[in-house]
Amino acid sequence: MFGNKRNLEYIRYIWPKGAERKREFKNIRYFHDSIKKEEEFYIDDQTWNDLDMDKIYSNIDRTLTSPGEDVFYHMLRKPANDIEELKNRDKIIDFFRQNKEAREEIQLQLYKLGRKRNNYTVHMLKEGLVEDNSKRWMYNLLGLVFPILTVITALFMGSRYLTLLVLIFIINSFIHSRERNNMNVDSILYLGSVIKAAKRISGSGYEEISCYTSKLKALYGQIQYIAKNSVSFGRAEGNDGLLDSLYIMFLAQERVYLKMSNKINQKSKELLDIYQLIGELDSLIGFSAYRECLEQFSKPNFIEGDAYLNIEKGVHPLIDEPVPNSILLSRKGIILTGTNMSGKSTFLRMVGINVLLAQSFYTCLCDKYEACYMKLMSSISPSDDVTSGKSFYLGEAEAMLRLINNAKDGKPILCLIDEIFRGTNPIERIAASAEILKYIINFNTIVIAATHDHEIARLVGQDYRCYYFSEKVNEAEGLTFDYKIKEGISPTRNAIKLLKFLGYPKDIIEGALSNIGDN
Repeated sequence: MFGNKRNLEYIRYIWPKGAERKREFKNIRYFHDSIKKEEEFYIDDQTWNDLDMDKIYSNIDRTLTSPGEDVFYHMLRKPANDIEELKNRDKIIDFFRQNKEAREEIQLQLYKLGRKRNNYTVHMLKEGLVEDNSKRWMYNLLGLVFPILTVITALFMGSRYLTLLVLIFIINSFIHSRERNNMNVDSILYLGSVIKAAKRISGSGYEEISCYTSKLKALYGQIQYIAKNSVSFGRAEGNDGLLDSLYIMFLAQERVYLKMSNKINQKSKELLDIYQLIGELDSLIGFSAYRECLEQFSKPNFIEGDAYLNIEKGVHPLIDEPVPNSILLSRKGIILTGTNMSGKSTFLRMVGINVLLAQSFYTCLCDKYEACYMKLMSSISPSDDVTSGKSFYLGEAEAMLRLINNAKDGKPILCLIDEIFRGTNPIERIAASAEILKYIINFNTIVIAATHDHEIARLVGQDYRCYYFSEKVNEAEGLTFDYKIKEGISPTRNAIKLLKFLGYPKDIIEGALSNIGDN
């Protein structure tokens, strides 16, 4: 009881802002990578990285468990394409925000489960445990039959036969030391803790989360053997002294492991389902905490039909005191111009993040969000790959081809593009960029393309509207921005003014201006 009180105090202390911690994304993403299916749409690595989603994830994440952080990542990478599923998530998020008693009851069990450092539980379930019947028979002989027979023999034929126990103990100690690192001890113990948490949470009587508790209860009934033996497996690992020696003598941990391996492999799907359900509950509670921290948010209105997007006063979640911007598009595109740092890339990311949060957690960082359900892809920050010999331009070309190929299936798609083909010469860049933009807009697409090349706006025709971000450069204040989107093409060219403000030599400034005049 005292432990529960302290745990509850900590849970209340970190609500709703969460606790600072380092996240190991290589481990966190394994669950997503291991269960995704090729035929389903996911946020691909290029788009995830373009939107700085590792940072967004860390900003939003308030989960308490390893299943929570793994599944939350998966939920962001796999937007829900079922509106009813999204609405159900929203109801549960609101329920946890409004019902402190229910939330803390579940959080208490999640906090007891906690996070496992270097969590390989999903690896174990996906890759399977090694089953070895020959070892099972041998360890039963060495760890059960031989010790018992030796003791019985000593009772009837003299204590001198007890010396055989020393030999058996030496042999079994060698086996134990050899097998210790091959038994996935930590993963099985944590799996047992996940099952234990599932059992306790399944007993919650709240109708609002019955879609989770009923499934957990049904699944627990199928894996009771594993639940029971994972506890004994943990006891075998955790004792000292005389009792620890007895476990080694009887190879208790090894024999339990070999019995459990087959059962865990047989029930891996059910165990993964439990892992995911616990993770989803943790994620939804965590997201309710995130909503609690927001000064303002809205819920999306999804409509049927062709590609359509209306965001009013949208903001980026990582910017302090953000400047809101709005956009309305229906099977059209935008050519976005303006100098570096004026807000183009941030605007692209703001739009993408709002679409993603709307389609994963029914939450938007804007005053109003109305859109169809759409795929989301981007080409904002493609990179070169020295290890594969891939050039920057080739990386850009491959990133753009993904967008083209995904648009061809006719489903609504939002394409966010920043500086097409910046890795090649301006003549070919402008010519190819214009043709790609004209081609891709013929499908069921919304395209927002940021560029420094004003000539592209003239070449793409009537299917694209022009917007821009602007800035001012003066000797007193330097470079200033208002970060507001405006209709039209950027009327300013301030790059050389900025060089002058930074103190570049006069000869460079005058020469650059002369070159512009000559051209």
